[in-house]
Amino acid sequence: MLASLVSKTASLRRVFYLTVFELSSTALWFSMFPVSKISDWAKSHCDGDYKLNIFKYYFLGLIGAANAVTVIGLSYLLFAMHFPVYLAAVLGAIAYPLMSGGIHLDGLSDTTDALLAYNKDKFQVLTDPHCGALGSVYTNLFTFAQVAIYATLLFLWLTTGVPAYLPILLSAVAARVGSFYILMDYYPKCHPQHLEHLFPAYHPIESLELGYNIYCLALPILAGVLMILFPSTIVPLAVASVATIFVSGVILPVIVRNLGLIYGDVLGTCILLTELFSCFALVPFYA
Repeated sequence: MLASLVSKTASLRRVFYLTVFELSSTALWFSMFPVSKISDWAKSHCDGDYKLNIFKYYFLGLIGAANAVTVIGLSYLLFAMHFPVYLAAVLGAIAYPLMSGGIHLDGLSDTTDALLAYNKDKFQVLTDPHCGALGSVYTNLFTFAQVAIYATLLFLWLTTGVPAYLPILLSAVAARVGSFYILMDYYPKCHPQHLEHLFPAYHPIESLELGYNIYCLALPILAGVLMILFPSTIVPLAVASVATIFVSGVILPVIVRNLGLIYGDVLGTCILLTELFSCFALVPFYA
């Protein structure tokens, strides 16, 4: 019995360190949070098992929420420090794309270049580290639109008190959770190099199926509890869900048909489009 207890304790510790490592490494990939020390500490206790990648997309929604909360908090802090309200809103909106380190904007730029490339290998263009002229133009236009919409929502929240920050928060989560379902649905279209990067130690479909089952069970319950406890989340959560379905069901198939594959840059593009559509649709609701 004692041996069984020791074995269970060791197993729980292993899961704990693996979870901390995956969560912190996901934060390092998709945010600007300084958690490298935590990641190294957890990795040192994994005894090499860290190579058994749990799949970073499990935690992507949580990191998106953390990024959004940080930006919302920054905007409120500036407002509380008596910054002009428009300046607090604009600076908060500018901080949002910076919180992810620009990784999704880089994906948008690469995807745009690949989609508009003529008579070239799409995957080669997609993985080219250089930014093409068209990719740069469309990424700048997107960034301007995102900052303008987010600044409007933050301004409405700071001046009127309506919870116009909710679309920023909930769309950040819904868009990133949606990327997991996209991978599950489009698994055959995932480029092998992308899969090897995400799942270096074991067959990826096993991880996808495990996460898919967990998400399908947990997310409806969490969404229902959230809407019951906080009725103000009903509309923005519904809009974010519709935007996620629209991007993954209408826009993504067009991208996949053109490129012939799914890659990390494509997922980043879907995340950005979902966020933009969600927040844009809700500006008139809060105005």
